[in-house]
Amino acid sequence: MSKKQPIALFVFSNDLDRYLSKIETERKAIESALEQYHDTNRLKVILRSSVSIMELMRLFQRYHGQIVLFHFSGHAGGEGLQLNQTTTDNEVGYAQGIAGLIKKEVEEGQLEFVFLNGCSTKPQVEALKNAGVKSIIATNFPINDNKAAQFSGFLYKTLANKAIDNPLDSESINIKQAFEAAENYLQTTNQAPNISKTDRGFVFETNSNSNQEPWELFSAAPTWHLPNEVVNIILPPNQKRVGQSKWTQSLEQALKKQGVAVRPKTVFERYGWLIETFLQKMETRIGKQPTSRRLSFMAEAFQSSVRYLCYIQIAQLLRLEEPPVNLTLQNFLSLSPEQQAHTDYFDLLLVATDLLEGKATLIPEINELLEEFYNDERDFRNTVYFLQDQRNQLLKGKIEETNLEVILEEYLTALVLWLRKIAFIAKYRLVSIKDIQLNYRLGTTKQFVHLYGELHGMYGEAGMSRDDDYTAISVENDCTYNQSILLFKAKNMETALENIEDKSTYLSLSPLIIDQSVFSVKPTQTPEIHYYIGQENGDYHYAQYKNELSFDNKKITSNKFMVVEEQNNDQPKLDELFEQIDLLFNPFND
Repeated sequence: MSKKQPIALFVFSNDLDRYLSKIETERKAIESALEQYHDTNRLKVILRSSVSIMELMRLFQRYHGQIVLFHFSGHAGGEGLQLNQTTTDNEVGYAQGIAGLIKKEVEEGQLEFVFLNGCSTKPQVEALKNAGVKSIIATNFPINDNKAAQFSGFLYKTLANKAIDNPLDSESINIKQAFEAAENYLQTTNQAPNISKTDRGFVFETNSNSNQEPWELFSAAPTWHLPNEVVNIILPPNQKRVGQSKWTQSLEQALKKQGVAVRPKTVFERYGWLIETFLQKMETRIGKQPTSRRLSFMAEAFQSSVRYLCYIQIAQLLRLEEPPVNLTLQNFLSLSPEQQAHTDYFDLLLVATDLLEGKATLIPEINELLEEFYNDERDFRNTVYFLQDQRNQLLKGKIEETNLEVILEEYLTALVLWLRKIAFIAKYRLVSIKDIQLNYRLGTTKQFVHLYGELHGMYGEAGMSRDDDYTAISVENDCTYNQSILLFKAKNMETALENIEDKSTYLSLSPLIIDQSVFSVKPTQTPEIHYYIGQENGDYHYAQYKNELSFDNKKITSNKFMVVEEQNNDQPKLDELFEQIDLLFNPFND
């Protein structure tokens, strides 16, 4: 088994009643400070917001044996840490229980440093020492929210050597040096540590000892520093390599195990447009050549499939009566379009699935897939990391041409393993509902005529559509969502539409995924599928599902995008879509 990346786990908590406005500032400062370590595979940085006790336990389980650093920011006290149980309810993660989680990680892994950046956390130090933690930073009394963010950000900036031009090539800064630098910085930029009503305590305390510094380092290993070894994420060596001529057969076998009727020519379409478009590109003349472009097709097949699963989970969260408060989800919904190519959809998938725990979901197989990822069976986790890492290297222009053929072979092997794991998606049908019309006469039953297009199977040459891209079918006394992308729990549409009275058998993926053609002024015969990529200046941005990955600073002129504004003069039907997006997204932006 290949060596696993060390992980720095950062957990942030907040309180709607006693809101800490600088928590997000601190999170961004830490992310910026450690980005070079993260990008060069020295340290995988995991930042999670609005974490419950159960989610904290899952995080420690998920990354067991890899965590080298644990950091908490939020309201705290001597008895424990305030975590987020639900949208409106908080819960206390008691010190002894958290120390127990940490003890297991110390004894069976490599955890050495814990930073509790909340009010008056010093009483928790003894339990952490007993758990075997070698270096701990805790607080002696209530701390100001703004100063807590400043201290933390400067500490990690110093640890990461960000003050010099080539930090990764220089001598490492140890925890004692970084702590002293952060203290000096705070003393230089601030006066005495005043306690205000924006402190991070469970209760507002005012009796601080002015002779003490707010933060204190307890360390039996003051020379500890961030890991500096590059961990090359490689395909697990026990994975059998898949040849160019055999990979479609491997997918065909996986689909048949799911009980899906499939022929060699229909393998790709069983995965649906969002994935199959890149599988088709891989089989073109250009896609078969051993170039970086072939790698980009494979990388987008992976990225598109993860985004698809991710949007399925988020679509279910959008429709909950009480939407969860979660900064990771909020950040995704409000990200800028320029960031979307670098979005970690797999991490977002993990977060969204955690938020759905205990709720009935359309595709339970997603939970089973992630359970396997948690348990790291057969190196599945490392395979996912490999797929992510090579795509990131391609985006940064760091793929070595001399090693490209080996990378292409390994990436295909990893991709096929991933696609086999998600073959369950073929048991569901992705459909664009273009229009629903009521056909009703006196003495007859109500007939709802659904005009729909299945999003399985590709266009013909030169972008020409088939005659049956949109099909009309009449449903008695019931209807689905109009002008929406729906996912049905069925292998064919006849069965799906017969059961639409059971709302648990289908899910609307709109407005995360939309069909632009249904909003067009001019009638079109083919679905034009776009997926959500972010917002900017109050407008919502979408990208066409078959857009290729732009790398090496090359602009791809064939890529298409669309913008949904509050007022769309050229496509006035988009005004209603804007209102729908606002309605669904606003609860997550509060």
